[in-house]
Amino acid sequence: GLGVISMREYDKKPGNAALLKQAKDAFTAVEGNTDAKIGLGHYYLRTGDLTGAEKAFNEAEKMDRPPSLDGLLDLYIGQGHIALKRKEYNKARECAERTRFVNPSNERPLANIAYLQAKRLRELELTREKFIVEGDQLRAFKDLVHQMWSADPDNRPFFKGALIEFV
Repeated sequence: GLGVISMREYDKKPGNAALLKQAKDAFTAVEGNTDAKIGLGHYYLRTGDLTGAEKAFNEAEKMDRPPSLDGLLDLYIGQGHIALKRKEYNKARECAERTRFVNPSNERPLANIAYLQAKRLRELELTREKFIVEGDQLRAFKDLVHQMWSADPDNRPFFKGALIEFV
């Protein structure tokens, strides 16, 4: 609807407060709609209000009417974004894995998972003992990058952040 279109236009022209307000107004005008509540969560993400976004996403999960397939993907993406901002990398990874489960043909969640693994590994203070334990994670990251690189070459740009973070 109008809220989604306004958000997409806002993403093309960040800083256009009128588009963001138009999106919020469209999402709040529809009471009881799960997809609108998820859209409102993304509005809050764009304004930097993680608490508001989390509240909207939690309310959407508790609504009687399930979201559309796209809405469900947006819910998981939004929850993952909040977890990433809060440095809850395991939770963010779970959200990316849920997104991949719902839409297995989309390679972007793989890029997100690779990025999160690289971010978590980079922030570890590795001792010899931790390095041995984290070896499995390093191998998993390598396998994920190999899987990505072997897939559709058009998706390779989505993995740039993960590779930069890892290196």
